[in-house]
Amino acid sequence: MLDLGLAGLTRDPMRLPSDTLTWPPYSTPMHLSAPVTFYDEAHPETSLLTIEQNTMSLYDYHGMTIRPLSSKVDAAGVLHAAYQVTNQTGARFSGRWMLIGDHADRTFANTDKPLELGPAGSRTATATIEVTAPVTKSELTQRVAFAVMSLSDPVVLGITARSFKYPYA
Repeated sequence: MLDLGLAGLTRDPMRLPSDTLTWPPYSTPMHLSAPVTFYDEAHPETSLLTIEQNTMSLYDYHGMTIRPLSSKVDAAGVLHAAYQVTNQTGARFSGRWMLIGDHADRTFANTDKPLELGPAGSRTATATIEVTAPVTKSELTQRVAFAVMSLSDPVVLGITARSFKYPYA
């Protein structure tokens, strides 16, 4: 939906329960517990799609490293963050990076783009991603997560979570 310029919101979370007692539940299938409808962000009463079934399994994957380089929130309430992403595999990587969190305004946010990396050891195996996004001034402490996802395999390659405080509240 991002490539079409659509942003969808859900009113309820996607719940993928697991029967395993260990965390993370590697290789244990988790099934969607109830359908989840996504609504058009610009027109909240318009349904974009409903996910009826979904199964997810987590796997320990070491093909990508994400290293936080910097992060700060300026006086205007804009988060500025930088991450270094490195492909650890011998194959080219085609995917997307995204910043997941509660952003107050997406009009000038830079929180999602394609990511192309060369194989490990090549001069194009590493990229520095700079992120800018307005934060919610009414919340003193907020969390965002930087994620990298493959476009060819159904796998999240890495998520790095970060908490910060709004400095001028």
